[in-house]
Amino acid sequence: DTMRSSNFVILPASYLVSLLIQVDQMVDAACPGSPAKVHASCDLTITFPTTSCQKLEKEMLARSKGIFGWKDPHNNGQYSLKKDSGKVVGSRLTGDGLYTDLMEFEFKPLDDGSGCTLHACSESQVKSILDFGTNYCNLKNLYCNSGDGCRWLSHDAGEYFEQSTSWGSCWQLGFGDCLSTADYDSSSPRSEV
Repeated sequence: DTMRSSNFVILPASYLVSLLIQVDQMVDAACPGSPAKVHASCDLTITFPTTSCQKLEKEMLARSKGIFGWKDPHNNGQYSLKKDSGKVVGSRLTGDGLYTDLMEFEFKPLDDGSGCTLHACSESQVKSILDFGTNYCNLKNLYCNSGDGCRWLSHDAGEYFEQSTSWGSCWQLGFGDCLSTADYDSSSPRSEV
């Protein structure tokens, strides 16, 4: 039984607990996990109001394959992504070849069909606390747009809104660190992938 006021609704505690459990399960569903009990991670929900999930997924997979010479602008890491049971899963090996982070992406069309909500998670696989934004960059460099200074291959993602979905996740985010490769070329081919 809800109580209504002119500006808000007060819900019973049992409903709120149920809702929090559902949200927590949804968040956990898109994180790959880590053998390290203490590890850095980044767990985001990104809303793209005008970009379809199909176009977004296609662009992200093309970047991960290095099509048209695309290189990871965060220290030349190597991505390996694939579709798996309605998700995109994979990894990124750091440019120095020492560390591998695992990632998962879930795409959900917006109710009006015009855009997409992306749940993205990257987790370090070794004991770590500070990653200097690496897990954030692992994700962001696959969907950033021309407004961010990113090179796109088949479709510029356009406007988007990011939200960290778990406490303590992505707290070192700073996109300036994601474009650290000196030879990064943000010019974009304008052809289909």
